[in-house]
Amino acid sequence: MNKVLYQSNNKDTDNQNISINNRTFIELSGISKVESMNEYEFYIVSILGNILLRGEKLEMVELDINKGTLKIKGKIFSLEYTNETKKKSKSMLGKIFKWLILKSKL
Repeated sequence: MNKVLYQSNNKDTDNQNISINNRTFIELSGISKVESMNEYEFYIVSILGNILLRGEKLEMVELDINKGTLKIKGKIFSLEYTNETKKKSKSMLGKIFKWLILKSKL
């Protein structure tokens, strides 16, 4: 089960703006969900696709879910649009079970 941390109900916006200031502050609009976050990465769902923001000491400064805006501070290393959805890593038991099923099909 994928845990959504924050989700916007604003369906009015179809524009997205991203502003990065000195690689230490980023402001985004057009945000639908914040799927996951920690001090090293934010996984964000936006109106134009999924965004993976990576950095160091990342911290959410402000989130307005009504407007679909997000502000983050910290050392920004990269921002990437992805077509993938965030998948939870499988447990070791799940990997072993999958391996056993594949092996039995051979």
